[in-house]
Amino acid sequence: MVSRNLVASFPLHLSESPIEDCEIRLLAEDGDDVSVAANCTPRYDKHGRVVGMVLIGRPVGELRRAPHGY
Repeated sequence: MVSRNLVASFPLHLSESPIEDCEIRLLAEDGDDVSVAANCTPRYDKHGRVVGMVLIGRPVGELRRAPHGY
């Protein structure tokens, strides 16, 4: 699935559960693709409706270079 479509579907998926360990591709300022490992958690209003999300990502290259065991 194209990253844009995947990110656009986050609100629908967030109504079911947080999104964990999803890999998306972003377009960097210089035009290069950057793969990002992402997690996304919904934020709810007092009526239980999803009103936003917290998206945290880390470049996959950093994860591949990190020492194992942490």
